Amino acid sequence: MIIRQGEYTNYNGYEIRFHEVRHEAPIPFTHFILLYENEKECPIDEFEKSIHGGFIKIIKKEMLKNAFGIVTKALYRGAVFETYHYFEDIKSVSLKTYDKEIGEKLPFVKLIDSSGIAYYSGEVKLSEIEKIWEIRTKSKYDVPMPSDIEEMKITWEQYTDS
Repeated sequence: MIIRQGEYTNYNGYEIRFHEVRHEAPIPFTHFILLYENEKECPIDEFEKSIHGGFIKIIKKEMLKNAFGIVTKALYRGAVFETYHYFEDIKSVSLKTYDKEIGEKLPFVKLIDSSGIAYYSGEVKLSEIEKIWEIRTKSKYDVPMPSDIEEMKITWEQYTDS
């Protein structure tokens, strides 16, 4: 299972994560890095193997034709959490909430984000999760969303005998 967060584009029929290329701030950015991840081989010939893993292609900013943001959520004990990592070897997911009441009821760790706001984070066995889904939203970049994008996509659901 892959937990996705960040900015994505539909590029040659594949949903590809991307980010800005910046050498030193505050220089304005002119290019994006497209990242094809989690595969041993990339089906898109023009991508090159990265020394950091995955495959990359650098494109000019104007070449980005569509974009969308993804945040992955999970339903756990009746509450919705942000999900940000899956550990295949131990079959668990990392969850995060800014809800103090919920966070303090669970064996989660209190942390502070880069804005100075407290949140609660913990790892939970996948078998305890009811459902995982992606929320797809308008990108922060001034390009349209792909026309065929699902705004919500269930990526995993607990099997139950009904």
